[in-house]
Amino acid sequence: MAEKLNESTWTSFLKKQKLELDDKGLAKALGALEKSDESKPESRLDALKEVDAQIAKQVVALAKRKKELGDKPWKEVKDKLDEMLVECGRLTQETRAAMAAQSGALTGAIADTAAALDAVTKALAGAIKIAEDKHDARLEALEKVDQAIAKETVALGRRKKDLGDKRWKDAKDKLDAMLADAERLTKETRAAKDGAEEDDEPGSVLLEPKRLQSMLLRCKRDPELSMNFGFVDAEGKKPAFFAMHPRMSGKKLFATLRAETGARTGAFGTAWIQVDGEFKGTCLMLQLDKPLSGLVKKVKGPVKAAGFKIAKAVLWNSDGSVFEQEDEVDDGQGDAGAGAAATAPAQAKTISPEMTAMMARATAVLTKLAAAGDALDATQAKDAKLRASESLMNGRKGEWDPAEALMKEAEALVASVKAADPAASSTATPTATATTGDDAMVRGTAKAPPIDALAFRTRLTGMVPLMKPVEAAGGKVADQIKVKRDEAVALVRQKGAGAAEFAKAQALLDDIEALLGDSAGTAQTGGVPKVATATGAKVVFQQTRLSWDTTRKQVQAELKKLEDSVLAETKGEPDSEQIAQNSKVLYSVLDRLDERLIDKLDDALNASTPEARAGFNQDARKIVGEYIAYVKSDELLRDIDDNGFVDIKLSSMLTERLNAMAAQLASAVAA
Repeated sequence: MAEKLNESTWTSFLKKQKLELDDKGLAKALGALEKSDESKPESRLDALKEVDAQIAKQVVALAKRKKELGDKPWKEVKDKLDEMLVECGRLTQETRAAMAAQSGALTGAIADTAAALDAVTKALAGAIKIAEDKHDARLEALEKVDQAIAKETVALGRRKKDLGDKRWKDAKDKLDAMLADAERLTKETRAAKDGAEEDDEPGSVLLEPKRLQSMLLRCKRDPELSMNFGFVDAEGKKPAFFAMHPRMSGKKLFATLRAETGARTGAFGTAWIQVDGEFKGTCLMLQLDKPLSGLVKKVKGPVKAAGFKIAKAVLWNSDGSVFEQEDEVDDGQGDAGAGAAATAPAQAKTISPEMTAMMARATAVLTKLAAAGDALDATQAKDAKLRASESLMNGRKGEWDPAEALMKEAEALVASVKAADPAASSTATPTATATTGDDAMVRGTAKAPPIDALAFRTRLTGMVPLMKPVEAAGGKVADQIKVKRDEAVALVRQKGAGAAEFAKAQALLDDIEALLGDSAGTAQTGGVPKVATATGAKVVFQQTRLSWDTTRKQVQAELKKLEDSVLAETKGEPDSEQIAQNSKVLYSVLDRLDERLIDKLDDALNASTPEARAGFNQDARKIVGEYIAYVKSDELLRDIDDNGFVDIKLSSMLTERLNAMAAQLASAVAA
């Protein structure tokens, strides 16, 4: 804004000249011009026109007062108005030029968007024209449509400012609609391709290694795809056989394999492939309807014979309570060797810290549901359970963003519900309808255990770190815990276990939790020291350490997502190399949000005396305070949250997590 064309300059001039003019219209027009936005030339041009008109009125009025004012004052006012008129003309020219440039940018943006939408529309129409029985060609064309839509979505984001909100939204809605059509057609085409296969296949076909390889590769390409499987054990010189099918039931696959090979023992259930999810590498995941001892090792023979390499097989029993896994070892043995080596015990499953944290949150949701009783609508309760279950499934596949979103939705559903009478909830358990293994597995759609089983397994897994030191110390409480745990596991493992059995099992876990709480202050028999390490402050340190480690990994993942987006957007730009180098500054956030807290909590966990532990706790609380202050004041974090490339909210996430940790550590002072 030029200094000689604003309200304050004009008012100051009149005061200096000690003149009184009827200038309310001009003062108002100058004020409106000051408030106008230079990035909106149309409205600014209107403001300039009004200023020009008001100056002209003042010139006319001034001419009538020349004799009254005197020559010198009149001339000074006239010169001032002439200067303002010239400045108004200059600004008007600049604004018209800006409006023309903006109009050109708008025209270009509209043209580019229209051309891109037309290209995507034609590509989608071309895919639809491909004969429905040409599944592979149709899927390939639809994949190109999907890629074109993704590319145009990014380009459209860059044109948003030129297009304006309404035009941008209309174009975005069209892209979204075409994407939905492409996804629907892709799903239908894949289903049609699957349906082109015979529902029932002869045993001779099921025994072919190439066919098994084809099924395994399909599952590897589509992480959401699960298939039914049948397995027959090696007998004598006959090798083991493993077959998979998208619709043929596991029970029928098993029967067909038995009839074809003469084998007597085996297993059937559901299988899918997981790549670098909860477990590293390509893993064969098995959920059983009919169990078989040592299956995790036995199944590797036929899988290897099919030319499909797996890092390990992971066994998920139908009751959802037990995992077993066995690392892949290339020992050179054939199929028969796989059966002979099957007597070795399966190794225990190692759960990632992220999955442990998610399982603990699922347990909290299910516990709140049980405590809420009738206070929560049945539909809401079912919805919360479903979201918690789906969250764990996404976590199992390593998809942490949707897992986090689903878990937050589950937590929100139960957050505002007041717990029912504690006496009534002591033996309560989630009451989702139990499903039999046969129903879900025959459809080939089940990937997770029933929700009651999931709740039990999740809760028990979270309690294991607390039980181990108590049992290691021995004594009366340790014996009671072992008996109750074994009884609970036996209840849920029995065939046909339903809601009543799971309720009893959950009640036994309640008893175990009470015993664990008592163990913190009660000495064991036989002169064994008190087992305070399993509960109280030490548990808080373990939970806080896990939470901070998980949080740092999530921050790193979000920063990587932002960096990748920036590099993709600037690819091909003249200064792209410099941008790539500068983008590394994003990770300086982790230099401030460092691992000092983890180290200090390790010191607290290993402290030999309560006094030393309290000192380390105090140090940890100070570090958390430093982190919170940094998050509140750091400009880089604010810039990251408002980056314009991807949706990231690090500041709010960190503030929420750190405040929770501060509260946890404060509670440990009294523990």
